[in-house]
Amino acid sequence: MDFYYERPWLAQQIADGLTGSDKWSDAQNGLFLAAPRRTGKSRFLEDELLPELQRRGLLVIYADLWTQKDQSPMAVIAAKLALAFRQSQGVVARTAHSIGLDSINVLGVKVDTSKIGATGGMSLHEVLASIHEQTGKKIVLIIDEAQHALTSADGDATMSALKSARDQMRQKGEANLLLVMSGSHRDKLMRLLNTAATPFWGSRVQPLPTLGEPFVRAFVAAFERDQPNYIGFDIGILSEAFNLCGQRPQFFNHYIEDARLASGDARQFVEHVKLAAERQRELDRVELSEAFKSLPKLEQAVLENLLEKSANFRAFDAAALKFYEAKVGKKTSAAQVQKAIEKLRDNDPPIIWKSLRGDYSLYDQDWGDWYAYLKGQQQWPPR
Repeated sequence: MDFYYERPWLAQQIADGLTGSDKWSDAQNGLFLAAPRRTGKSRFLEDELLPELQRRGLLVIYADLWTQKDQSPMAVIAAKLALAFRQSQGVVARTAHSIGLDSINVLGVKVDTSKIGATGGMSLHEVLASIHEQTGKKIVLIIDEAQHALTSADGDATMSALKSARDQMRQKGEANLLLVMSGSHRDKLMRLLNTAATPFWGSRVQPLPTLGEPFVRAFVAAFERDQPNYIGFDIGILSEAFNLCGQRPQFFNHYIEDARLASGDARQFVEHVKLAAERQRELDRVELSEAFKSLPKLEQAVLENLLEKSANFRAFDAAALKFYEAKVGKKTSAAQVQKAIEKLRDNDPPIIWKSLRGDYSLYDQDWGDWYAYLKGQQQWPPR
């Protein structure tokens, strides 16, 4: 059952902030939204926020850096801008593109849309300003999984260019370029704005509201309409199961499907769903514990330090080296620590993520949740 829970009120609230209708919102200076992977973030952005902004007369451009990780962030964004640019120039430009021509004539000037953002081509600001001028519309650029821009010089330059374009396109206090950036990892997204050296310093990362119990209630209502044999679900227990799978609809749907095949009434159904969610959560924790125990001692120590310090992690300072020494049982050099970090980054799947500026973070937030659980249960370190 492909069930999607719509949140029109959330799309309207965010749109109010971006358009200035909500005077208490700072969204016009940049909106940064974080939500764990597979919790409905991207679908919400594309299927609800984007059309809501279009209904308000804004021109919306959406770029997903996750689905095109093999390309540079500049290339992904430039391709989206090139399409919007050609559309803004009218029928002639669109026709040229349809027959495979990247160069079009704009007011007597030949423009190669394949070189946007590259040396000798139009800058991001020039393209965005032209689109705004030709359409008369404010532009909203939504960049999904924006943290992928933080691992390369190209990505860093792209973010700086967008910030510059936003500032240059502000006229008499009016924001004509609005930026929405989302990420599945809050700590990584924070690297875009947490110091004066970052492109969007001064902004903040906001959590995208979770689906929560309203999702479960809507799901049950739709399920009961479709499956009249199952009536009288315990919403509280199903909500608990939904939380156990990290509020990820896809995983929840899997447990629902299994329960439908294995149980005959609503009570058995709910118990089956919760049991399946509990079993999978425990298996996930065991898998991470085994992965941690399989690491060499120094790699374990580096990872534990990162888990404990999170955004305050400093890999090579005196306190960190002392911590590693206590865990490993002998003095450890910065070179040895660097080698351990590289192994953790090269792990399959990677365990540590590094930004261009030398910041480190967990590659997958599931490690942080696992660590917090074991600490809370006084079961650290895993045995």
